Amino acid sequence: MTGLGHATGDFVFLIDSDLEEEPELLRRFHDRLSQGECDVVYGVQEVRRGRWFERATGEAFFWLVNAVSDQSFPRNVVIARLMTRDYVRALLQHQEREFLIANLFQLAGFRQVALPVQKLSLSPTTYSLGMRIAMAVKYLTTTSTKLLYATFYLGIAIFAFSLTAILFYVFRYFRSGIGVDGFTSLIISIWFFGGLTTLVLGIIGIYVANIFSETKRRPYTVVRQVYRAQASFVSKAEVASEANAIDMRASESKFDVGAPG
Repeated sequence: MTGLGHATGDFVFLIDSDLEEEPELLRRFHDRLSQGECDVVYGVQEVRRGRWFERATGEAFFWLVNAVSDQSFPRNVVIARLMTRDYVRALLQHQEREFLIANLFQLAGFRQVALPVQKLSLSPTTYSLGMRIAMAVKYLTTTSTKLLYATFYLGIAIFAFSLTAILFYVFRYFRSGIGVDGFTSLIISIWFFGGLTTLVLGIIGIYVANIFSETKRRPYTVVRQVYRAQASFVSKAEVASEANAIDMRASESKFDVGAPG
């Protein structure tokens, strides 16, 4: 983000420093951007590189993100992209500190077009399984509120189920005189207080999510272009002349009405 803040060109080309994405992609991206109807051209791998374990963990990551995150995430996206100045300006309006750049690329909006690219494999990957898990956890905790709402609804379900069971056994006791075994009452009590605790944690989590969203200070809207009708400018002399003509017509009308027949 610091480099994008210092970029001054009408178009900004972003690429990884390890050159696993070829700099020659700039020509392809520019040709597509020159055709119009888009503000960003970015690369997507048709087939993920690496061994079967790396591909499997990558597919699992994208599936989990799209299932739990609030925003969809393009599969196999790479860093390489060509962006217009307006898009970069909108991207820099996001001021949060904890983020994944790929998520901000999507949040900034605008018209984005993907092109298939091939990522070179010049060296073994440095992303271990632990780093992949950490990245997934960071992404979900910074972009997803579905987990907090799921906790809230789970607490409601457990609390409602245990409360229904309690009411059932109490009603049966007063109606038929059948008591409740100690084990059954213990389990229902655990479910009741467990559901109540989960419900309270879900409510607190929703409040925390709202506070977290407010602290990000994201822009209300991202305006790509403003369309205005062509304004017609009228000089002060023309306005004064038109006003005098209206006054003269009004005076003549009064004079005609007051004249003797």
